[in-house]
Amino acid sequence: APVHNYGTGYFTVTLTVTNGSSETASRTRTQYIKIRPEVVYVSGSGLNLAPYETWARAARSVDDAVFVGASAVLISNGTYAVKGYAGYGITVNDDMTIRGVNGPGVTILDAGNVSPRRIFIVNAPGARIEGLTARRSLWKHPAATSTGDGGNIKINAGVVTNCIAT
Repeated sequence: APVHNYGTGYFTVTLTVTNGSSETASRTRTQYIKIRPEVVYVSGSGLNLAPYETWARAARSVDDAVFVGASAVLISNGTYAVKGYAGYGITVNDDMTIRGVNGPGVTILDAGNVSPRRIFIVNAPGARIEGLTARRSLWKHPAATSTGDGGNIKINAGVVTNCIAT
């Protein structure tokens, strides 16, 4: 049986089969195999090349780095705008650590005072958010009539430590 060892990245594969009558068929799947790195990086000066597995290739967006699904997301100094894929913030459904490498004084995630938006919604029991400042969240449920109540990080499971919420 053929075996191929893949490194980190996204890979296109082609399967070709031939029957006893020498009839051949092929099928190609573009970027079908995705090997995720253990650690992904976020830096304002990164090249923004997925899967963001080095500081040089780092994502410029925390949203994009978390979406890769690595075990850890390391974030360099800087202020990063948070978009949230559904507009509600970055949802953390997998056990992972998201860490500001030099602490909350220099690693800032900013929701931009857009409602409804949180910085994080943490749903995984093994998730850890640490060493970040979460600011300018404006949470208001779309069906509510009152103004937002902040809510930078909603914790349904997991741990948040050494963070500042403003």
